[in-house]
Amino acid sequence: MLRANRNAETEAPLEAFLQHDTVKAIYTTGHPDPGKISPDNWNMDQFFLARPNARHVQLDLFCDYRTNAALYPTWQEAPYGPSQDPHLLGQGDILFTPEGGEVYLRDLPDARMVRLNSGHFAVEDCLDEIVSGIRDIYDTNVK
Repeated sequence: MLRANRNAETEAPLEAFLQHDTVKAIYTTGHPDPGKISPDNWNMDQFFLARPNARHVQLDLFCDYRTNAALYPTWQEAPYGPSQDPHLLGQGDILFTPEGGEVYLRDLPDARMVRLNSGHFAVEDCLDEIVSGIRDIYDTNVK
């Protein structure tokens, strides 16, 4: 757990990610018809965030994210580094932006990026497209 320089003031912006409206927005933003997304999703998240220490664990995780950038070169090499050229399914959403997806195409120019008209939880309203895309990639590259 990274605790260096952490206090209530530094954690306050991260705490906002755990609020009901933000959790709901993560589920609904980017979906063409947010009414199709079940409220059970964010309500269950809120239920589990209410458990003792759950918010603290999430803040630890958020704080640890800051170490990710230094690890990108290692992650990019294994198991799907530039020499592997995998096909990718991707979508634009509130957390993983279309610009972030473009990095894959820069590093893996033969990759295929499929942008779904959806949000972060694309399986909620694009499941058929996702299944079809995975099957196509499998049939093209594995069979």
